Amino acid sequence: MQTKPNLPNPQSGFALLSSLILLFVMAAVAAAIFYSTISERSNAGTDMQKNTAYYASEAAMEKMTTDLGTLYSLNKAPNIAQIAVLTGATYRPNVINAGYQEYNISVPPNPANPTIPLAVTHNITSGSNAGLVAQIINMQLQSTAQTGAIAQAGMIGTPGEQVRMTRDIEVALIPVFQFGIFSQSDLSFFPGPAFDFNGRVFTNGNLFLADDGGLTFHSKVQAVGEVVRTVLANGVDATPRVGAVNIPTSPNGCDGAAPSCRNLLQKDESVTQFFTKPVPNPNWVNLSTSIYKGMLQNGTTGATALNLPFVKGNVSPYEIIRRPPSAEPATSLTGTSRLFNQAQIRILLDDNPANLPGGQKPTDVNLSAYSTAVNGVGTQQFMAQGIVPKSCPKVGATTPPCTDPSWFNPTGVQNVPWPLISGWLRVEYRDAAGNYNDITQEWLGLGFARQAQESAVPAQSVPNAENGIANTVHPSAILLFQYPASTAIYTPTAPQYGWYPINMYDPREGEVRDTVKAAGSCAVAGVFNLIELDMDNLRRWLNGTTGVSGQKVETASQNGYIVYFSDRRGMQLDTAAVPAATELNGEYGFEDIINIANATGTPNGVIDTGEDVNGNGRVDTYGIKTIGDGFGVPGADANPYTGAASRITCATTGRVNRVSGPRHAIKVINGSLGHVPVLAGGTGGTTIASENPVYVQGNYNANAAGFGASAAGVNEAASAVIADSVTLLSISYTDLRGLQNPTNLAARPGATSYYRLAIAGGKNINFPTATTWVAAADYGTDGGAHNFLKYIESWNGTSNYEGSLVSFFYSRQAVGVFKCCTVVYGAPNRNYSFDTNFLDPAKMPPGTPRFEDIDNLGYHQDYRPQ
Repeated sequence: MQTKPNLPNPQSGFALLSSLILLFVMAAVAAAIFYSTISERSNAGTDMQKNTAYYASEAAMEKMTTDLGTLYSLNKAPNIAQIAVLTGATYRPNVINAGYQEYNISVPPNPANPTIPLAVTHNITSGSNAGLVAQIINMQLQSTAQTGAIAQAGMIGTPGEQVRMTRDIEVALIPVFQFGIFSQSDLSFFPGPAFDFNGRVFTNGNLFLADDGGLTFHSKVQAVGEVVRTVLANGVDATPRVGAVNIPTSPNGCDGAAPSCRNLLQKDESVTQFFTKPVPNPNWVNLSTSIYKGMLQNGTTGATALNLPFVKGNVSPYEIIRRPPSAEPATSLTGTSRLFNQAQIRILLDDNPANLPGGQKPTDVNLSAYSTAVNGVGTQQFMAQGIVPKSCPKVGATTPPCTDPSWFNPTGVQNVPWPLISGWLRVEYRDAAGNYNDITQEWLGLGFARQAQESAVPAQSVPNAENGIANTVHPSAILLFQYPASTAIYTPTAPQYGWYPINMYDPREGEVRDTVKAAGSCAVAGVFNLIELDMDNLRRWLNGTTGVSGQKVETASQNGYIVYFSDRRGMQLDTAAVPAATELNGEYGFEDIINIANATGTPNGVIDTGEDVNGNGRVDTYGIKTIGDGFGVPGADANPYTGAASRITCATTGRVNRVSGPRHAIKVINGSLGHVPVLAGGTGGTTIASENPVYVQGNYNANAAGFGASAAGVNEAASAVIADSVTLLSISYTDLRGLQNPTNLAARPGATSYYRLAIAGGKNINFPTATTWVAAADYGTDGGAHNFLKYIESWNGTSNYEGSLVSFFYSRQAVGVFKCCTVVYGAPNRNYSFDTNFLDPAKMPPGTPRFEDIDNLGYHQDYRPQ
């Protein structure tokens, strides 16, 4: 059989070609996929780097803003060099795979002094504080973030990405005294008579609005908490109080003949059932934003908290007036805010000189048995002492009384004297170099006494330049400790026994209930020893009329002078603290004053609502260890308020003896218009700052004609008092009248007086009073804003006040709660208004506390970075 030869298959070539083509196509696809993947990964890497650079630059914006806020917390007026430090490497955010080619804060310099930022005074332009006048410092933040090449497995290295951002900000330093009323805690209004107030109102807490006779506001009203109309802050039903609460619906809307003003009805409160089960008002946002057009706000509709820069964690606003602890640096966050460290003049007293700041100094003066030659008097002058003599020498043909029978003899031995005024005193001033210089002997050498207070004309009880009443004892004395005794007759060889300390009775502090007691009887807790500060003689010393050092006091740091006062005599260590305190804390140390379940207020040893004024979680009682000792009633050391052992005869025992407990205060006198210190050019003014209670007696920074410049062209001073508490005493007040009538209110008449100054002080905590014995509906409140200014007289006239009312804290020394109107005070006609001078920061009182607000005016990305 014949076979065919093997011939080529014509189809096989086509198959091979197809396979090759298919292989080529698959290779191409694979290559395309491969290169596509590489491209996508490269693009993804680029996008990631862009995002990294973007967020790094954005982080820089936030970090610089935060660091500026911290800096202004630590330093009220940092210079440009101090701001520039914030751009250093240690301050920059740590962002992985990114760095900064540019990290800068641009600050326009002040042409007059290029080392400091240019500050312009104008309204804040944005945010919840828009409209407030502040010192504005405009800055620009600039950041260029750069990423580097990335080399990761499987990824082609790509060039770094760059993002540049700029942010415009304004640092606003907001003086608190441009608020008509400011409160750190809950704020209440529930006036009986009509109350009309023209300043801006703000509270970091809740706002309680109730009224009987008409309540009218003329500026913006803000509360970070709730706005409540149907209940008082003590839990008492306020619905029977149906008076109008008029709030503007446009700026200055309640002014003029055709006001743009609306009554806030009780149903308009932001939340109902406030103390039981709060229910938000569904119409509140519309009311606040549309009907009131932002003139009435709470936290829901735009109000944001305002705090002093150092108020963080457990640090209270009270620290602004407290003497610093020994270990605290003056340059610390809290230290820079203390008025103690800002003051140009410091007046410090203590039982132990080692407790004075920095410890005892050779120039500190022991007031016990102190004597000196007083300028202008020409004879040796003595601090008051008591004595029980063995015999009484005759004067002429008679044998007069040689001692006051009301003196308590703590020595128990005849002919052994004891001090009626004790403790160690230090007075110092700050010079232009920032150093403090002692002037204790200089001031005491000007004198330390004034005439007695028995004058038939009340205005003559203390020096009063407005009425031509001079100090007839020590004409140039700035600090007054005593006055001549009227009943104790002393021989010329022993003049130290012819003086009384300056004591007074404050019924709000001494009486725990608003009830009349036996005639002349008072509680030792209400007897205060005073040091009087003669403002006119201080003015004369500062301008060089008296003394030698007054014109050396620096004024560059303030708009005038800050005078700081701290008297810690009688204070005790808080041994109940854990660990036990080793330093005095500047507090009264007794809080057991409410006991709402008991009609007489007998201390019960447990913490009741409203008693824990310092927030340490316990009821303090340590402070009264020696409160009755100076009056011969040591039983009061356990209970200084109620019971026979705590009460004395005020006009005798209370008047002439040493106050041995922590009840010391300063009274500001002789400060009528033209007599408060100002700068040499007539601008600026004086602020009194104290961790003790302050009493202001008579017309202050005003005169009987009212407010404004006098006929002689003397202008008002920029004035303030910042203290534990502030009480206004009228032109008719005398200490003697108060001591003679401790619970007889009618016998303590007050007369029309004028006060022009900003006041920042403490108040008491609100507490519930739903018990059978309470008759007054407002007992348990802090008295409301209309009672923030304290009184202890039965007013038969008008209290004319112009200034700013600020409550930063609860009082730690003047712990007596609000009560009216049987024994403490009879309300004056209130003519209160905001001092519009305070809208100009240049006219602010020295040491005005300032809030800090950093507003972001907008930022953008620059797509053409350098």
